[in-house]
Amino acid sequence: MNGVTEKRKKKKTLSLRIREQGEAVRKFFQGGWKIKDVPFYKSSIFQKSLLASGVVLLLSLLLLPEIQFIPSRYQIGTICPVNIKAPQDVDVPDIKATEEKRLQVTRESRSVYDFDLSLVDTLQKKVTHAFSEMNRYYTGKKLREENAAGIQDLSRKKTGAAIPAAGYDLAEKTEQQLFEESLRNFEEILKVKFSANAMKVFKRDGFAPEDAAMIGTMLKTVMSRGVVSSPELLLNEADRGIILKGVGESFEKVMNDTSVFLDLKTARDLIQQYSDSIADALPQDKVKALKESASILVVPNLTFNKHDTEYRKAQAREGVKTVFYKVKKGEMIIREGEKVTEEHLAKLSALNAAQKGSNLSMVFLGLLAFNAILLYIFLFYINRFKRSISADFQKLSLLGLIIVSSLAINKIFYWIARIVMSNLESVEPTSILYAIPYAFCGMLIGVLFEVRIFIFPILIISILSGIMIHEDLSFALYSLVGNVTAAMTVQNCRRRSALLRGGLRIGMVNAVTALTILMVHNDFTFQKGLDNTLFAFIGGILVSILVSWVVPIFETLFRITTDIRLLELSDTNQKVLKDLLVHAPGTYQHSLMVGNLSEEAAEAVGANPLLTRVSSLYHDIGKIQKAEYFVENQINLENPHDKLAPSMSALILISHIKDGAEIAKEHKLPPAILDILRQHHGTSLITFFYQKAKEMEDPDMHTIKEEDYRYPGPKPQTQEAAIVMISDVLEAASRVLTNPTPSRIEGMVNKIMERIYLDGQLDECDLTLKDLWMIKKRLVPVLNSIYHHRIDYPSIKLADDEGGGIKDEGMAQPAAEGSKGFKKAGDVSLEKSLRKRE
Repeated sequence: MNGVTEKRKKKKTLSLRIREQGEAVRKFFQGGWKIKDVPFYKSSIFQKSLLASGVVLLLSLLLLPEIQFIPSRYQIGTICPVNIKAPQDVDVPDIKATEEKRLQVTRESRSVYDFDLSLVDTLQKKVTHAFSEMNRYYTGKKLREENAAGIQDLSRKKTGAAIPAAGYDLAEKTEQQLFEESLRNFEEILKVKFSANAMKVFKRDGFAPEDAAMIGTMLKTVMSRGVVSSPELLLNEADRGIILKGVGESFEKVMNDTSVFLDLKTARDLIQQYSDSIADALPQDKVKALKESASILVVPNLTFNKHDTEYRKAQAREGVKTVFYKVKKGEMIIREGEKVTEEHLAKLSALNAAQKGSNLSMVFLGLLAFNAILLYIFLFYINRFKRSISADFQKLSLLGLIIVSSLAINKIFYWIARIVMSNLESVEPTSILYAIPYAFCGMLIGVLFEVRIFIFPILIISILSGIMIHEDLSFALYSLVGNVTAAMTVQNCRRRSALLRGGLRIGMVNAVTALTILMVHNDFTFQKGLDNTLFAFIGGILVSILVSWVVPIFETLFRITTDIRLLELSDTNQKVLKDLLVHAPGTYQHSLMVGNLSEEAAEAVGANPLLTRVSSLYHDIGKIQKAEYFVENQINLENPHDKLAPSMSALILISHIKDGAEIAKEHKLPPAILDILRQHHGTSLITFFYQKAKEMEDPDMHTIKEEDYRYPGPKPQTQEAAIVMISDVLEAASRVLTNPTPSRIEGMVNKIMERIYLDGQLDECDLTLKDLWMIKKRLVPVLNSIYHHRIDYPSIKLADDEGGGIKDEGMAQPAAEGSKGFKKAGDVSLEKSLRKRE
């Protein structure tokens, strides 16, 4: 049956949510839609997601690199009207160095030479062919002469007379023509003319094939080594060598040694040496003829390939990468009043090109992703180890604002530093960057939050500052050290002047860190060390000044109560406390004693002792307006409650909470104190007047309701509020304890703490049984040392300072009617639990 009911409830809830969403959509289309109309708008998940998205977006925008296009109006020779510094690191092309490197590569590039090995074979064939032509002629001539002689002999035998001379003349002319034709063919084939002596020698042997072979051998011996036309060619290539490229053959070879090649003169000298080696085997005139003929026939077969050489030089030139030099961020490019040079223009053009080439959308997406990862890690840590903060949207908002504002302040001071850099030429530009108040985040979190959560925000701001300022790990580490020092320095800071002292400590740590970074980079000089130390110290002072300005703003906006503010309020010269002393001196003394007790109790359980002590001073300021109605102020005075009905007396007692809240608001007391003021009675019962009303009750006329005699609450929500409640009751009860002894005081403490516990006043705060035991152990010795005797009221054991004599005004009896014998925590009374724990 219960299962069916649960299903119906879930179905009903789902239907209700669907109707709410539909109503929101209807309003949207009708034009009356507001974001607060959407149900999910009030959900904590939506609010936290919106907050995280806003923080990530703002951080990414702050980290986005700046685009600063430099005007292109500058020309060579014009005067620059302003100082121009590089807004970012940029590589500038060095035109002169690049050109020099290209010229060097061009000079070192090897020339290409075509090596025609086939030319030797061609010449050998031509020589053989030419000699065969002449040999054929002389062989034919001999046959013709033999034929002519035979004809003459035959004619003489037949006729007895020789052939007429005219016939011989005709034959001789024909022979001359044949010779000339053969000689012409010989010269056309060889493209050269042999000397007359050489022709005479070769003619003697009829241009024998052996002579042709001998000439071919000489040519091959010389030309196979490679012959160039001029010795100057080889001299120019001697330092770098050449590339040997075969003509008609697919081979290339780098020849670093050019001495193996021959020029024409050297080749002919080599032929001379070769001919001398065969001089003993041949007649001298034959050797001379062969040498002359071969020398005439030698031609260069190693020729310079201009086209291929120029192509390869061009390829080598194009292969040279542009030489760049780096202009560092903040470096002066051109000064005011300086003439613009070609080098200046190159730097300005490179900067503009770098700015235009920046893909900001991609950079922005990367920054969004990076910041989202950092924030996710931080929120995971907070949710895991500090749920009190992760569940408090206001505190999360404060943390987000601190991180964003810290980076924004760093950005603003970075802009200021750049302006100073452009006008302060005597100082190293990077030195000024140490004056930026990087530790602002650490000090602010140290003042506003506890020490355990500061490391992640500090780590985030340090990383992001390093990215934004210089994209250098050194500045991130410098920021981290400064932030950690700041957070640790201001923990438990009790005066605003302590912030300035903290700034001095941060400045000294910053100075040491800056010097350390300089030494690690092996860049230490006396001047740089002095500059870095000075500006780093200034950065620490700036942090303390900024935080002292900002803390009051954050206290007001986020209802944060810092130790500094609490200490200011603990000064008894505060107007409210003076009024309390004048108009309600008994209450004032009571508040001082409650403050001492609550401070001890807070220290015992790890609560905020300063908050409890200061809140105790102000917890009863509502009694100022009707001081005479509270017994601690009734010195030799008539008790006005004697003339009032119990219900009226109860209203007067209850009203001091409301009156106190109004006074607290009027004097702008912090929210934490105001909350404790409202909660220090919880919903406890005003026992004395309730019992008095019950005694006077006439059932026929009216019924006395218990809720009319209870404080409106709320119950204590924090450990501090609960401690003030306990201390308030214990201090009053100790004054009226008859014959106070240590054992009686301890029994009183046990009974009162049990009553508070059993009345449910501690149900909404974090105090545990262990905490109550620790409080009891701490307060019993204190009460033994500070109590003073007060006359007890005979009507009740625990008298009340307020009203009709019940200081135990808010505590229900342990065995009240309708709850007699009721015990919490498994029917084990708190008193027994405390005794057992002890």
